[in-house]
Amino acid sequence: MDHFTEDEHLLVGLAATSGVGPATLQALLQRNGGRVGGLAAAVRGRAGAGLRDAAGLSVGDACRRGRAVCRRVAAAGGRTLVAGRPGYPARLDG
Repeated sequence: MDHFTEDEHLLVGLAATSGVGPATLQALLQRNGGRVGGLAAAVRGRAGAGLRDAAGLSVGDACRRGRAVCRRVAAAGGRTLVAGRPGYPARLDG
């Protein structure tokens, strides 16, 4: 199983959350300077103010959800891909 950071688990967990779609994730990443690194701190702060309420999740809850998703994907023989990590298709990055 891949070893993701808290920020990467958060991104996966938010992506797996009902009501949090690609546009919301893209806007959140843009507010974080386009970086996954530091995302948890941004969501805990002002950048994630509306998201926390809309998703009904704390950062910890979303990270736990992300870890669970990664475990299920690995158990099924798959890989979880996160932008900026090795193995992420370059054509999709950007």
